[in-house]
Amino acid sequence: MLAYPQRRVVLHGTLLAAAESARFIVHGSRASYIKYGLDPQEERLKNGERLPQEDWGYDMRDGTLTRAEGDERSQEKWLTLPGNYPAYYAAIRDALNGVGENPVPASEAIQIMTLIELGIESARHRATLSSSEEPGSTAAGPVISLWQPAE
Repeated sequence: MLAYPQRRVVLHGTLLAAAESARFIVHGSRASYIKYGLDPQEERLKNGERLPQEDWGYDMRDGTLTRAEGDERSQEKWLTLPGNYPAYYAAIRDALNGVGENPVPASEAIQIMTLIELGIESARHRATLSSSEEPGSTAAGPVISLWQPAE
């Protein structure tokens, strides 16, 4: 769990579940969005498909948006925007060749690695940790807990 001042982010993953779990679940005070399934681009690449293809990046499984207004609830399918692996890898190529910006700046990669390492430490020590506790860190980040204390 990542706890921010005004929100909580719960991350999970498993390779052992028999049933598919949601890819994204986002809850707000007036709406929820749920999306099942992985981005289909990776599977298509694994299957040997080549670019360009007219339907590349499109996910046929849309998400579901549930809105609450008063006592009323409405549900609608929410179009999943197409992914674009080719554009990402073209940006990586350009950055490596010195003709473009890195699409994932080193500072963002370091933030992600810090969160992963703090998550591992949280689980190992069964403790809630703050990313601001990292040596040399001055930024206040999320509070991280990968264990559930007994209630």
